[in-house]
Amino acid sequence: MTLTQQFLLLAIIPAAFLALIWYGRRTPPRPPRLAQIWSLTLLLMAVWASSLLSYFGGTNLPLTSAFTWRGLGTYALALWGSGLLLTTLRFLEMPLRSHWWALLPGGLLWLGAAALDPAIWTYRLPTIFFRWRDGGVYWRHFDIWAGVWVLSGLLPAILAWRFSLRLARRLPQSHFRNQLTYWFLALSLFLAGMALSFTRVPGQLGWPQLGALICLLAAVLGTLSLTGAPLPNIRLSGRQVVALLADAGVVFLVVLLGIWFFSQQASDLGGLESASSQLLAAALFTILLLLSLRLAQQAAAGGSLQRRWVRSAPGSVIQHHLPDSDPYGALFDPETSGRWLLLRVQTVLHTEDPWLFTTEDGPDGRLLLRPLARARPLTTLSHQAIPTLSLDSSSPFARQLRQQAAPIVQYDVDTVSAFAEMHADERLALRQLQRHLYMPLHAGTRLVGVLALAAKNSRRPYDRFDYLSLQTIASQAAPLLQQALSQATLYHAASYAFEQYQTVTYTSRYQTQLQALYGQFLDLLQPEFLRQPLLTLDEQVRRVQQQYPEADLSPLQETSSHLRQTVDAIIGAKIRLEQQADFAFAPVQLDRVLRDALDSLAAMAEGRRVQIETAIAAPLPAIRGDRQRLQEAMRHLLHNAIKFNRIGGQVTVTCRPEGNEIAIHISDTGVGIPADRLDDIWMGFRRSPASKTVGANGLRLGLPLARFIVLSHGGRIMATSDYGSGSTFSLYLPISL
Repeated sequence: MTLTQQFLLLAIIPAAFLALIWYGRRTPPRPPRLAQIWSLTLLLMAVWASSLLSYFGGTNLPLTSAFTWRGLGTYALALWGSGLLLTTLRFLEMPLRSHWWALLPGGLLWLGAAALDPAIWTYRLPTIFFRWRDGGVYWRHFDIWAGVWVLSGLLPAILAWRFSLRLARRLPQSHFRNQLTYWFLALSLFLAGMALSFTRVPGQLGWPQLGALICLLAAVLGTLSLTGAPLPNIRLSGRQVVALLADAGVVFLVVLLGIWFFSQQASDLGGLESASSQLLAAALFTILLLLSLRLAQQAAAGGSLQRRWVRSAPGSVIQHHLPDSDPYGALFDPETSGRWLLLRVQTVLHTEDPWLFTTEDGPDGRLLLRPLARARPLTTLSHQAIPTLSLDSSSPFARQLRQQAAPIVQYDVDTVSAFAEMHADERLALRQLQRHLYMPLHAGTRLVGVLALAAKNSRRPYDRFDYLSLQTIASQAAPLLQQALSQATLYHAASYAFEQYQTVTYTSRYQTQLQALYGQFLDLLQPEFLRQPLLTLDEQVRRVQQQYPEADLSPLQETSSHLRQTVDAIIGAKIRLEQQADFAFAPVQLDRVLRDALDSLAAMAEGRRVQIETAIAAPLPAIRGDRQRLQEAMRHLLHNAIKFNRIGGQVTVTCRPEGNEIAIHISDTGVGIPADRLDDIWMGFRRSPASKTVGANGLRLGLPLARFIVLSHGGRIMATSDYGSGSTFSLYLPISL
């Protein structure tokens, strides 16, 4: 090969590095800043590869320019290793703060090489002699610089190689591990190419040129692995390459032997008498023969796949692998049903540790994937607990699960542009699951579950037949899983209802006994029984007063009067509470009840010159309640609004439907209620703050009874007040269905 041919061939290498930079920027890697770091590393490779062209300049290139060009290439080659290490740390998402020590030796050695370079600096280090047995080794200044220079490039690359190897050994079989394995292979080629590139033999460029070609191959492989380009399983590809090379070698030797023998026998084939012509003819014939065999194998594979599918037609895929256990017993237990499904998947697809998720609709339209079952107990290869995934409603992954009935490959999630809008947290969560593909389970139009599959036992990638078998299993198992989930939901609902029924039953028994005991207590509060001691006391006071007219018995008489008022209040409260013992619920028109309550208080309002304005919507929906008790509650509220209103004031009553309730608002223009007493107005059994005993006005049961009646009807009541301007009482009763 002439120098011109070598120059043209070598010029392709830096151009190829620049093309890889363009490709990497066009299809950037996923981790942040990885594209910039890898582009800078490829640029250093291009600078070093271009410096090899300086040796072909001859006399046309100035010596100073050639020397400077080669010096830049030399230190670009040494800095190349640090670029590989930094790219590896970013690719493996290892924090730089905790791994800064890995970058430090390479940087210090690179600076040391620049400080020791005899071509830059004029000083010279003394020669060191290392004695060894009968002889020794001389270490000159140049030798020391060369050692530091080689270590500055190789040491970071070796550390990157070591990091990748250690992580690849810990990862289970997955697409990310396959991608990492390709990167590890690229680093191995980089180390081999760098070792050849560091080799310097005066007058010979063969070793650096060979190193540049190997590094170019490694750069192509590294770019494809970093950008997530589709790459086959590396083990399967390795076996296929080895098998192809073995077949090609055997065919080549046989063809070469045939051509040599034929050229010896036929005198008219003078063009094949030379060895180079024979080698070229054998190589071309081997390539044509292998291509023909490959096409024939593909045609035969199509027929075998068809025969394989016909032999395992839909409907017989699962039946052929059914175990002895009864699958119908699992229909009422989702977890058992899920394990049955995962067992079928393992049997048919020969996969490792499949998982099953159930789906739920979360808040804001999110899709929740909850783990239901896994195929086998935790092992060293599968030690993590299965997490619950929460996917956004706009997530492409969630949209694919809901709308498509085909498997979703994790590799596609990492590389295909359709999933580019996924949130970084969701993408990281899926990566951490270390699953190869996800199969949605649809029962009709409803997504009921998701199968998450790891690698196959054979480490081979899933093929078309696996996808067809998986879709058949999913179409048959999804309705069964949906039935199991529905039965489980009904079972839990029935269990909860039964538990609540038992609670209500026991509570009802308790309330019945408590009410009976309360009735016995009320029976003791007879008026004659309570008033008899007071009557006796009054009679004795009267006799004493007659016997001693000059005695002042007014304090005793006042105390007796307070006691009488207290007893009368208790007796009155007893009578009013006894009236609330029985409610007769029936459909009631609330507007009529309200008008009757207003008519009963018309005389009181007229006497206090209070004007009542009403806004009652008609007709109103019926409610279910006790007409007499509801009228009593409204009469208490209206009586309160009229009594505590100012003379000549106003009461406004509105009644209208609000949602699934009927609302009644009663507003007055009275003095209002202080904010600190709004909660106390509903408590009737309290002593008046102004007196030490319960007097005539001590038990104010109007508002407490109104609240009791409204709450007993399943409604609610509240009060608001602007102290000094009036109050508003609002009650809400549910509309009868």
